[in-house]
Amino acid sequence: MTDALHVFRIRSLKDEEARSRSILVFSVGFPILCFVIYAIFPKPVLLILISGLMQALLLPMLGVAALYFRYRTIDPALKPGRLWDVCLILSVIAFLIVGITIGWTKGSELFGG
Repeated sequence: MTDALHVFRIRSLKDEEARSRSILVFSVGFPILCFVIYAIFPKPVLLILISGLMQALLLPMLGVAALYFRYRTIDPALKPGRLWDVCLILSVIAFLIVGITIGWTKGSELFGG
C-alpha cells in the first residue's frame, strides 16, 4: 500500500523515514482492521466467500494489466518472443475463465442465486 500510494501520487514519500512510518501504519493498521471487521461481523465462512469473490474480480484485471504492460510500456530491448506472448495470452484467458467461474459460484453462494 505504501508503494501504491506513492505511485498513484496520493502520498509523497520523499525520505526513508516517511516510507518506514507508512509501512508501520499499514503493518499495524490492516491486521487491526481485519480484527474489527471480524469482531463486528463474526461469520468467517461468509467473510472467506466475500474475499474469494473479490479475488475473482481482481484476476481478470491483473491479466489485462499484464497485457497492457507487455504491449504498451515494455522496453524494446526486453521484448519477449512469440512463445512468451502465447503463454501470456493463454494465462490471461485462464484468468478470465477462473475469474468468471469463481465470481459466478461465489456470487451465487453469497446472494443465493
